[in-house]
Amino acid sequence: MPPLPSSTTVDPPPAPPVIADKPKPSPQERATRALTIQLIKYQQTSPVPFETIRLELEELIGVPIRYAEGIEPTQEMIQVDLANVSIGEVLHEITQQVDLQFEIDNHGILLK
Repeated sequence: MPPLPSSTTVDPPPAPPVIADKPKPSPQERATRALTIQLIKYQQTSPVPFETIRLELEELIGVPIRYAEGIEPTQEMIQVDLANVSIGEVLHEITQQVDLQFEIDNHGILLK
């Protein structure tokens, strides 16, 4: 019987390189960046509840703006007319009008 032809092995094609996803920024990093967003104008000339503007800013920047424990949402009426400011400056202005302050914490922006 003639010898069997030797079998040739074929290496499998190399696996494609694995590209790691960029780590998502932490809530603190997102909040810090959001507060630096520059606005040409932020205007609410007729009085509206603070809560309305808080919710609008929260939606605009995509970062939670929460009340500290024991602080109730306020419906105090405020107005604002600012130009060439950052989101942080807008937040500073509106929180001053209702005797609140804000800080960045582990979850976003905290009103206290």
